[in-house]
Amino acid sequence: MNRELTFREFLSQSVKEKKFIFFDGGIGTMIQKYPAVSYQIPEDLNFYHPEIIKEIHTLYLEAGANVLTANSFGANKKKLEGENARWSAAEYIKESLKLQKEAVEEFKKAHPDDDTPRFISWDSGQIGKLLEPMGPLTFDEAYEAYKDAAVTAEKNGAQIAILETMSDLYEVKAAILAIQENTNLPIAATMTFQDTLRTLTGADVLTCVTYLESLHPDIIGFNCGGSLEEDKKLAELFTKYSHLPVLVQPNAGLPENVNGKDVFKVEPEEFAEIQREIAGNGAMILGGCCGTTPAHIKCMIGKLNGITFTKAEHEEQGNTYLCSYNSTVQVGKGAGPKIIGERINPTGKKKCKEALQNKDMQFILDEAESQINAGAHILDVNVGLPGIDEKEMMCLAVKTIQSTFNIPLQLDSSEPPVLEKALRYYNGKALVNSVNGKQEVMDKVFPLIKKYGGAVTALCIDEDGIAPSAEGRVAVADKIIREAAKYGIPVRDIFIDTLTLTVSSEQKTALETIQAIRMLKEKYGKDGIQFVLGVSNISFGLPRRDIVNSRFFTLALDAGLSAAIINPGAQSMMDTYRAYRSLACFDDNCLDYIQTYTGTLDPTTAKAKEKIIVDAVNDGTISLSLNLGGSAPSH
Repeated sequence: MNRELTFREFLSQSVKEKKFIFFDGGIGTMIQKYPAVSYQIPEDLNFYHPEIIKEIHTLYLEAGANVLTANSFGANKKKLEGENARWSAAEYIKESLKLQKEAVEEFKKAHPDDDTPRFISWDSGQIGKLLEPMGPLTFDEAYEAYKDAAVTAEKNGAQIAILETMSDLYEVKAAILAIQENTNLPIAATMTFQDTLRTLTGADVLTCVTYLESLHPDIIGFNCGGSLEEDKKLAELFTKYSHLPVLVQPNAGLPENVNGKDVFKVEPEEFAEIQREIAGNGAMILGGCCGTTPAHIKCMIGKLNGITFTKAEHEEQGNTYLCSYNSTVQVGKGAGPKIIGERINPTGKKKCKEALQNKDMQFILDEAESQINAGAHILDVNVGLPGIDEKEMMCLAVKTIQSTFNIPLQLDSSEPPVLEKALRYYNGKALVNSVNGKQEVMDKVFPLIKKYGGAVTALCIDEDGIAPSAEGRVAVADKIIREAAKYGIPVRDIFIDTLTLTVSSEQKTALETIQAIRMLKEKYGKDGIQFVLGVSNISFGLPRRDIVNSRFFTLALDAGLSAAIINPGAQSMMDTYRAYRSLACFDDNCLDYIQTYTGTLDPTTAKAKEKIIVDAVNDGTISLSLNLGGSAPSH
């Protein structure tokens, strides 16, 4: 007798053979079709009326569903707190899996010739409390609750973990890590959206895809939600950005209140036709949510029988994205280069050192705000300072910034344990600074990127030091890219730093940095490689550093620099940046340039200098004493 496929094997085979996978439909709304049944929470029926739950599962098996959804949506110990539930979360989960198993076994016995693959799940919704800083629940509390549930589910035979109707990506991260670190269950993670096409915490589809994919679940998508027209748009966006199989489980339209009850009026034929359109856009896994019945699922499967799944390649899938919990930044390609603010770093900054030593988070927030206002798209966060707990301070700084601003962050440390803790609690997909070509460093940092997600800054230095030539630095970059591939890190998530050396002491190598960018872009540009430099390093020890910095910045941008670590408050650097964006057609119709500089003056002109004095007099910065002749008045 052949061994039955695991769900991951079934998923892989279906992708290879271009076949659709079908989940079942609504569970809660199906339970409501049994009006004589009373319960406190739907999971009670696992014990009060197991025959009803088994019947619902059987009807979905008869409809052709590959995956059953457990009646365990609310079975989470944190969610059950205060519910006065008769059974524990573990008991609800165990019983829900037992009923699914029995339903599948009895169905197979009754249909011996049916060879459709069938799988049972552990299904979980959100806890019902937002995670900090938006709510009272800590990340670790959420993690432990999902851990307990996932371990129970796997122990009792679950073949897939379904996280559905999720609205907070940070909670999804806690759940996914809990499942991955404590079980071997494949994961389907689906979000729910409001009519704005954003989640409750403000994330759009691009942010959801960017965030979720960085955590490596097996399937992503959405369920529940609003109208079928909204669902079509959501599906279009998910399939445009996603590299993973997409699961779409809409409601049977929006409910209407009839005699005090929510009624879903979309009939199976209409639902199935919409799902057929959604499948045509590239959604491979299809099912239903509230209001859908076995008839809806059967009709949907019938519409897709004999149709081969096809997924179009989209340009957006080759882009590089970083995100916070509800905001995404594209770096490079059509979005052009981005600015990484460098000011949250104690190196050479006395005030920043004092703030870190005193745990003065207001200073960190002020620095963040000033850089964002000046035009930074990403903020570098470096808190490395002797005498402080860098892990604790990095987490504190990251959480403080993310409690106020939604800008993506670059986590900057030379210590892998610091990076690991920061990545674990970072709410989004971060840029990690950094790795280099030393095998020991790659062995420590790349596993962190693989586990927690993120993009990585990679310095062209290895055991032999910094190569003086562009060719030497390209060779180190080649090695880094090959090693990253072993961890599944795509080229588009690698930011190569060809190293900015001080021109006053390394004059002959200054342009080698630029040449290395050109060579690597020629070699890996089609794969979406990114480039980052600490631009102002070029001018250490020189007078009028702004002159050298801005000219070197121009050369680097022209060569293909896609992210610059600079002080966005430096006017000459931002002038260079905005001018380049206009010249390179990244600033449509020069609108940003016009908005920034209209009404301003060339600071080198006499008129500009006169204006500076006039403005200073008017705001009281300086005062003028007029000498009208004669002796000074006596006092």
